[in-house]
Amino acid sequence: MNRLLFFSSDRRDLYREDIYRAICLPNGYVIHFRYQRKYVDNALLTDTAKIKGLDGTIFFTIGNKLDGGETATQLKNVSIRNVTVEQYLESQETDLVHFYLKLKDFSNLKVDSNNATEKLPPFKFVSQLDVSNISNNGLRAWWETVDAVKSSFPQQNFVSLALEKDDARVEPEFDAATRESYYHLNSETSYVLDLAYYRCDDDKDRLAIVTGDGLSTDTSGKERLGNVRDNRRFGLRTKEVTSTEQKSYVEVNPSLPEKNGGQEPFNILLRFRIERSMGRSVVFGLLAAALALLATFKFFKEDRFAITMESNLAWLVLAVGFAGVAFILGYFHWQYNKK
Repeated sequence: MNRLLFFSSDRRDLYREDIYRAICLPNGYVIHFRYQRKYVDNALLTDTAKIKGLDGTIFFTIGNKLDGGETATQLKNVSIRNVTVEQYLESQETDLVHFYLKLKDFSNLKVDSNNATEKLPPFKFVSQLDVSNISNNGLRAWWETVDAVKSSFPQQNFVSLALEKDDARVEPEFDAATRESYYHLNSETSYVLDLAYYRCDDDKDRLAIVTGDGLSTDTSGKERLGNVRDNRRFGLRTKEVTSTEQKSYVEVNPSLPEKNGGQEPFNILLRFRIERSMGRSVVFGLLAAALALLATFKFFKEDRFAITMESNLAWLVLAVGFAGVAFILGYFHWQYNKK
């Protein structure tokens, strides 16, 4: 089968971090890959209107050394994860081509030998190539993907992240204007951060979780890791926010402490947008409307006006009026009771 492939290599830490994030970030999250135009297949650039929405696969190229003496046959290409192109753009200022890729299942594919060498790394890093399934319909588990590449990430543990609410998976969203992926949360609401880890370095025996403003967790911030592979669940609660929307984050560092120094460990960052809950505003509107209704009845009962509630129309007018007043007061409370 023919598929759009995105290669990132072990040539620099920046490229390795792209692969690390592609392994650790949750399904549906959008990751940003950028390439110099010369590394994108010319055939792809001639019809860019069809790129958005294409399905593809991220591959990790191992052996792309800095001396420049490598050849395509000496490189090892390991499939990482299937993706869909969420957004595509070219920059004339930097001569870069940007791909925003929505993460999907972990893949188990191989690049067929009949592909032209000039369309493969180190010559091209984005191409449409023929691939074949290795096993299980071209899919594999997260931990099997880590197994396949962990030797290229010394002193680095891996995590797999997902967010849940009421035992249901919360799907991330993508803002096309800012080109960033995020989770949309409600204020004063409880969530669960579902985390799996793969401990690849015996010296890295702790995991750190840091939250931004508007969020709190039921962890002390640093969790000790036990088995080589395990699952953990952490409570995540949004606080009351005083603006219509507040941005925040959760940063996960799965490789603490740095006992032996060396390379700075890679971190995983999840972005959040916390929307101010309307719960309190709804309660405020209902209570305020009820007080207004009681005051109205008291006013009419002072013999200034005669009022009867014997017809259905009167009850309908009362119900509509009550709902309207409650909505208006609740909306004004939500809209203006903020910083």
